[in-house]
Amino acid sequence: MIKRHLEVVVASKSEQKLEPTRVVFRGRRFRKYDITVRGVAAKSGINEQPIGDIETEIGARTRLHHAKELAPLADVWIGMESGIRDVVTRRGTKHEDFAFVISQDRNAHSGVATTSAVEFPDNAYQEAKRRGFDTTTVGSVIAEMTGCDGTDPHSYLTDGKKPRKKLLERAIRQAVKQLPL
Repeated sequence: MIKRHLEVVVASKSEQKLEPTRVVFRGRRFRKYDITVRGVAAKSGINEQPIGDIETEIGARTRLHHAKELAPLADVWIGMESGIRDVVTRRGTKHEDFAFVISQDRNAHSGVATTSAVEFPDNAYQEAKRRGFDTTTVGSVIAEMTGCDGTDPHSYLTDGKKPRKKLLERAIRQAVKQLPL
């Protein structure tokens, strides 16, 4: 059986985003394809630390569109952006990290999903805000404070129960499921 080649381009060169994408495309649904997953350095056009759903979604969409410009012959493009949203509770405001994942195929079919949220500490949020969200992420501040991996403070904060790659993998799977591949 000859497999059809499917090139998937992720709008990032980060292994935190590439590896979960590879895992999704190694799944049973894609056995009929010869898959290539590669990353491109796509720009988000927003702050280093996006705040709120709108800015985070804009970052994911901008990355996706930039990836399409950088790799116009791909079959599927995936844009991801992590951000922080404030959630008001009876005890005050908490800061949750989450990511938007947007997939699109050559025929402009799209899929959108978000990751589960992980609460980030207020002191790290306030310090990143003081330094400026244009250049500083809350995750990098958490890494400075704890010595954890700045690209995956989720794992540290959840005692390994919610590593960032797993959160992204679930959202990528949901976004890709919406494509007629």
